[in-house]
Amino acid sequence: MKLWLCRHAPVQLDAGICYGKTDVQADPAGTRLAADQLAQVLPQGCPVWASPLTRTRQLADALTGLRPDLGPVVWDASLQEMDFGHWEMQTWDSIGQPAVDEWVDNFAHYPVGGAESTQDVITRVALMLVKVQALNLPDVVWITHAGVIRAVQYLLQAPHMQALSCDTWPVNAPKPGAYCCIDLAGLNRLKTSPT
Repeated sequence: MKLWLCRHAPVQLDAGICYGKTDVQADPAGTRLAADQLAQVLPQGCPVWASPLTRTRQLADALTGLRPDLGPVVWDASLQEMDFGHWEMQTWDSIGQPAVDEWVDNFAHYPVGGAESTQDVITRVALMLVKVQALNLPDVVWITHAGVIRAVQYLLQAPHMQALSCDTWPVNAPKPGAYCCIDLAGLNRLKTSPT
């Protein structure tokens, strides 16, 4: 099974702002470009699951407008970006290096901004992967966020890595408006162990 991981287009925020679960708009032109590119490469009739946040909804709606064969989108909150709690919509400078260092030092379990931990994100993404694998389809599309994509990448590598830490967390998610395609064959173990 192939999983197409599509990241929303660039958001309409100034650089340096922490945003995750906050519902912000994506750039309309960037969204159209991303939808055009995806429409040209996605296999016929593959189902689309998406985060319900506006920036991902914009891309899903634009894509299915171009490709009605993809069918109705399944909206799932498990595909939302990490909830950064009281860090949301703050500049990284105002959050401060000491707070970021606390997260880095306890990367798996630190409740970022008093909300989700990195492990919380990984756990919900792993459970979504179990759902997707149960579909037993050749291709599935997720329209989502960098944190979710990195969680999938981490889960693909996890059997070969040390415990979750800042050093083992993937850093190469697709840029806003871009996508990657992965083979889920290496995730068979998630059927019995989703966390």
